[in-house]
Amino acid sequence: MDHENTSEHENTTEHEITTEHEITTEQGHLVESRKALTRMRERTASMSALAGDRFSDEYLKFTLYQRMKALEDDPAVPLFFGRLDYGDQGADNVGLPGERFYIGRRHVTDEAGDPLVVDWRAP
Repeated sequence: MDHENTSEHENTTEHEITTEHEITTEQGHLVESRKALTRMRERTASMSALAGDRFSDEYLKFTLYQRMKALEDDPAVPLFFGRLDYGDQGADNVGLPGERFYIGRRHVTDEAGDPLVVDWRAP
């Protein structure tokens, strides 16, 4: 009987460790995604509207303004709300590295242009 309780306790502890690791990983991705969104906003803010005529200048300024508004971050709203995992190791996928896509309310990329968060409206 003690052996069963010990085994059950070990399984619970392993599950708790796995869950804590998963939560830490997700929180890290959220922090990284928010930093990337800030970099995207800073990059947009550093752009100048250089145009050949007044109309084009106004249009470019408006476009940059709209982009800045789109890149605003609201810390009370999560950047992503779902995750798709492809090719995770399992019975049928032994050895595949797997791909993970975070689905959210906007597209966020890292400095290399790789997606950290994919807009849920993306095709």
